Amino acid sequence: MKDKLQQRYGANYKATVAKQIEELEISETELNDMARKQPKVLLKTLGLDKEPEQQQFQTPPRSTRSDNFKPTSQEERTWAWYQNLKKTDPQAWFDRKTAIQMQEDAIRLGDKFRDGDYYAYQ
Repeated sequence: MKDKLQQRYGANYKATVAKQIEELEISETELNDMARKQPKVLLKTLGLDKEPEQQQFQTPPRSTRSDNFKPTSQEERTWAWYQNLKKTDPQAWFDRKTAIQMQEDAIRLGDKFRDGDYYAYQ
């Protein structure tokens, strides 16, 4: 019995068994008597008759959120397009996602991005 307990709970099996004794509301003497007289009952009582459950790691599900900034129009998002957005929807203009998208568009389009009044304030 002692070998089974050590195999399952390791070197610190005594603390685990003491906790189980407390939960079962039995004395250590009763546990020892059961180990001598009815070892199978004790194995089932302590859950040693079953193999320990191995928890399998599962990756978390991928997010299905679709809150990325994507304008509804199909025209190129140039400087003039963003200036028009600033006039028509100021709240969207000041959104962090808009600033990130504008920077990505400027990098992607290069010189084509600089239209309208882009050079007006230089």
